[in-house]
Amino acid sequence: MKKHKTDKKSRTHTIEFDFGEAVTSDSIMINLNDGTAQLALNGKALTPKSSTIKKSYHREKGPKVTFKATSQSEKPSIIPELTLSTYDAIYAIDTNTKKINDETISITGVIRGILYPRKNETAVRFSPIFCIEHRDIKSDHENIGWAEAIKLIIKEPRLHTHEKSYAIIVDSNLGLLDSYNKREIPLTKDFYLPLGFTLIYASSDTKNDGIGNLMIAQADKEASTILSALVKSNNKDFGRIFGMPFTAQRIWTLNNEPGPASVARME
Repeated sequence: MKKHKTDKKSRTHTIEFDFGEAVTSDSIMINLNDGTAQLALNGKALTPKSSTIKKSYHREKGPKVTFKATSQSEKPSIIPELTLSTYDAIYAIDTNTKKINDETISITGVIRGILYPRKNETAVRFSPIFCIEHRDIKSDHENIGWAEAIKLIIKEPRLHTHEKSYAIIVDSNLGLLDSYNKREIPLTKDFYLPLGFTLIYASSDTKNDGIGNLMIAQADKEASTILSALVKSNNKDFGRIFGMPFTAQRIWTLNNEPGPASVARME
């Protein structure tokens, strides 16, 4: 019988409150049903400007973060899926890169998740929608992948219609995500994160940790599949682009529709 390696490391859940100024509290109120938490003073809840939700486990070289997100809710929850459920749409974007002969090929996989409220639960259906191929990216491969994917989401009517808030799940540049989300620094040279979009970190190495981790792992898988096929063929039969941080771009459309197998419960 084949034995499967399981991750038995216990997880630590934390919430960091940002009130924008120094505050005094004398208690914390926790809802054991949904994991929401609030600081309070004299029995009155204090309202934070924002909160950071983080999930991690212990390592000798330092904690391994498996999920990190900023919440604008007055009552943030330590449950990552409840943070994701506050967005109208969820996307996971991941880029894989490989050098073939004299050319570097990067594939960005994009997964879309749609929330479906149900009785006593919230579910998300997710599926791959497209991949972006780039040749010879001259700067950060992941950031170029995020920027180009977001541009396509905005331009595509079927992906950018009624939704007003977008969670973009990524698996890199953890230390810079807060600055990107605050629009303090651009994703690329001249492209800042658009309003309505928020970057959320989830590790693809721990896909069983939650919805976000599962989606980013799927984005990585889709990108790897196309990259492997291109490595074998090394197809160069398409035009070049000038004045961009890459020499060529091609969109791979994936027509997978979300089905029952991709429904996951947010607990």
